[in-house]
Amino acid sequence: MPKFSYGLNSQADARVEALVRNEVMCCVSSMVSYILGQDDTDAPFDSQSPTNLWPDFTEWSAEQLWQWIFENITHEDQDSFLKHVQELTIKELTAWKDSYAYAELEDAEKQNIELFLQEANQYTFLEITNYLEVNDRLTLFDEVMSEAQAVVEANWQEPEVYEWWAVSNWLGETLRDLGEVIIDAYPMIWGRQCSGQAIALDSTMYEVLDSIGWEPSPEPTQPDPKVEALTTVIEAAQSHLEDWRSGIDEGVYQDPEPGDRTPEDLEKAISVLTSRAPYPYN
Repeated sequence: MPKFSYGLNSQADARVEALVRNEVMCCVSSMVSYILGQDDTDAPFDSQSPTNLWPDFTEWSAEQLWQWIFENITHEDQDSFLKHVQELTIKELTAWKDSYAYAELEDAEKQNIELFLQEANQYTFLEITNYLEVNDRLTLFDEVMSEAQAVVEANWQEPEVYEWWAVSNWLGETLRDLGEVIIDAYPMIWGRQCSGQAIALDSTMYEVLDSIGWEPSPEPTQPDPKVEALTTVIEAAQSHLEDWRSGIDEGVYQDPEPGDRTPEDLEKAISVLTSRAPYPYN
């Protein structure tokens, strides 16, 4: 899921609107539907041209596989799959401990495997695949990945395209990498899997923002009126204190009489105020 969706962040909404305005050209649904329905070898594309209708799941990362499983199969089936992966991992690693390769490992590596086996039945799919990959248990890693690929393939349903849109090459390639249906023509054509709302509202466009690493700028903070007022008083008092002291030194002002307010009294008052004020005074 993307970090933002429409209405959650005004900067993200504005960036998506600009993206759609600059990178999406026009709707070509009628034209594409007509061409896909023809048996014409001279046509610019055919029914086999759309990508990601049936992806090559062997090219998916562990994160992509698990995200799809998490979003598209029941919790019961997820739990069953995860338990199967945990049991498979424990079984294979335990059997591998009898091998010559295991015997050649350093004691620290053996201890690492023992600790993993003790807790493997509590690990997530991504924790298991990450452990296997980092620790060079690549044969078992490939086997676990194959199990996940088989689950995705068994439950995969071909995406249903509702609209076809001509888009820039950059956006087309970005959408293709995100798993969207794309026809590699000129211009590239995006198979939109929803309808009835502005494209700027599509979650897919917010996924594009995530894919390019876009982040909103920090929102400017509004000044606190009470802080501004206190700051003004402190600055005025400091200025008056400097004038007062220099005036006494230069003979412009007389030294205070006993019982009169003194520069030291004002300095103490300023100290009290600055102790209650924010940076740069405290």
